[in-house]
Amino acid sequence: MKMDSHGVSDLVASRICHDVISPLGAIGNGLELLTLANPDLPEAELALIGESVAAAQARLQFFRFAFGSAADTPVAGREVVRVLDAMAASGFARCRWEVAEDPPRGLVRCAFLALLCVETALGRGAALRVSVRDGRWSVVGEGPVRHRDPEVWAALAGGDPGALTAAQVQFMLLPPALAALGRRAEVTESGGAPAISF
Repeated sequence: MKMDSHGVSDLVASRICHDVISPLGAIGNGLELLTLANPDLPEAELALIGESVAAAQARLQFFRFAFGSAADTPVAGREVVRVLDAMAASGFARCRWEVAEDPPRGLVRCAFLALLCVETALGRGAALRVSVRDGRWSVVGEGPVRHRDPEVWAALAGGDPGALTAAQVQFMLLPPALAALGRRAEVTESGGAPAISF
C-alpha cells in the first residue's frame, strides 16, 4: 500500500492520541475512586490533579481532530462543542460553534487547524467563532489581538514561512488539508483580528 507522508503522519497522530487518552481516563476514574474511598484526602490537591487530567484529555481530543486521520465520516456537532468547551475550560480561547449540521471529519479538521492558527494572534480574553454560510466556512477571532508574524501567516497562501516551530505547525498543515477537499484558505481581518475562510 502506498501512502503519502501526510497520510502517515495523520495516522501516527491518531494513534498517539487514542493510546494516550485511555490511560488519562483511567487516572481520572482512579482519582474519583480515591476521593470516594478517602473523603479526608486534601481537596485542593485532588482538584488540581483532576483539572490537569481534564485539560490533558481535552487537548488530546482536540488534537485528534486537528492532526489525526480525517475520514469522510460525519462528526456530531454536539461532540465538537463538547471538545471546544473542554478546551476553553483548560485555557484555550472560548469558541462559538455556529455550524448547524454534522459536518464531515475533514472539514472539522480544517476548522480546528484554522482555530489553532487564529488563536496564535489573539490576546487574553479573546474568543473564536466558527460559522458556515452557503458552504463557506469562516473561523474568526474576536477581541484583543497580539502580534501576528506575517511570514508565518504567508504559509496559508502558499508562501515560504521560513523555519516554523512546533507551536506553528498548523500553518503548514492547513493548506494541504484544504487542498485535499478542493478548497484554499483566504485570510482577512475582522475588527483587527484575523479571520480564515475556506
